Amino acid sequence: GTAFPLAAPFFAPGGGYGHIMDFKAALYLILTAAFVLVSLFDLPREKGYFRSPVRLLALGYLFFCLLSALCSPWRQTAFLGGSRAEGFVHIALYVLSFLLLSGLSFPRRGLMCAFAAALGLQSLLCILQLAGINALGLYPPGLGWADAGLRYPGAYLGTLGNAGQTGAVLAAGAALCLLAILEKGGKYYLLLPFAALDAFLLSEMDVTGPMLALCVLALLALPLYGKTLGGLCRWGSLAALLLALLGREVIGYGPALGLTLLAGACFLLERRLPGEKDCRLLSRLLLAFLCLLALALVFTYRGWYAPLREASALLPRWRSAVVGR
Repeated sequence: GTAFPLAAPFFAPGGGYGHIMDFKAALYLILTAAFVLVSLFDLPREKGYFRSPVRLLALGYLFFCLLSALCSPWRQTAFLGGSRAEGFVHIALYVLSFLLLSGLSFPRRGLMCAFAAALGLQSLLCILQLAGINALGLYPPGLGWADAGLRYPGAYLGTLGNAGQTGAVLAAGAALCLLAILEKGGKYYLLLPFAALDAFLLSEMDVTGPMLALCVLALLALPLYGKTLGGLCRWGSLAALLLALLGREVIGYGPALGLTLLAGACFLLERRLPGEKDCRLLSRLLLAFLCLLALALVFTYRGWYAPLREASALLPRWRSAVVGR
């Protein structure tokens, strides 16, 4: 069961990035459709499984997507997705996969390790490409990552194609590894190097959306996993390391080093302090402080980082609108 995840990062078409969209879309349709068909023979037997609010919302979303496709004057494109492979067929497989997998309380350790190893291989490929090596011959001869937007349109990295899509998958992988550590601890700390490598790559790729999503996830995880002193220390170690890796270009390498040392201190404190002590009030106060700090950073930011720059430009207009009322 682990052979496919480990081999998947190296599935690439012969024509390189020029043909990667069609290849990946076909691969996704074949493999996911096969998974859904096989899983239909082992549906969850839990009573009321499909009546949960989240699954009902997913089914409602699927229904309206079907209705939209049926009413579209470009019905074939609406169902098959056209050149971008984003039609109803693809959305249906997304939703069905979610419905079938959402019943799992937590991924098995073997599956998590295979997934992390696959991400590690994908990350190593991206590192080679960022270093100027045309691994797997995905770029045309004489071109590479540094030529993106200069000698060819768009930006491509890894075997997923578009750099933004690659960044989204790396961010999702880092998030899953970090949540596994928060939830289970212990041997799941072996996933930390894979999450750290993904976060480092996101910063090197300069894909701002996935980076911002990881930071928001870290804030949302605080009230969930910071209820006890041990959980708060574990969250602190992971959040500090994540921020150091993602934000070293924004905050500077000195503060990033300080955050790395803070991560190490929190890791040691988790093992020495009474882990079951109630810290819900402290975690809420810390969450409020971090939200205010983030708002102050956005309000005063004047750098180049696109999401912060755009949010900073929006805040004065929002404030003027409120005061004007």
